[in-house]
Amino acid sequence: MKERRFESVSVVCPFYKHETKGSIACRGFMEDSSTKITFGDPALRVGYRKAYCESEGCDLCRIYRMLEAEGREARVLQKITKKAN
Repeated sequence: MKERRFESVSVVCPFYKHETKGSIACRGFMEDSSTKITFGDPALRVGYRKAYCESEGCDLCRIYRMLEAEGREARVLQKITKKAN
């Protein structure tokens, strides 16, 4: 049986996608993919979401930092490619 997905209306993180009782899904590294954080206790998921996803502290989240770095790298490569053409 599939877990019910829901979205928090308080989230400010641009990479947040949805969550279930035991996980939070964020944007993935490839198109149409997700990165999922799984929690053994729903209270830990709620605490994580409040600390990172729903606050300006989202830039302290490791997944946020990885996805942000990937985006910066893609923008640099795009600039280099444009200059070469």
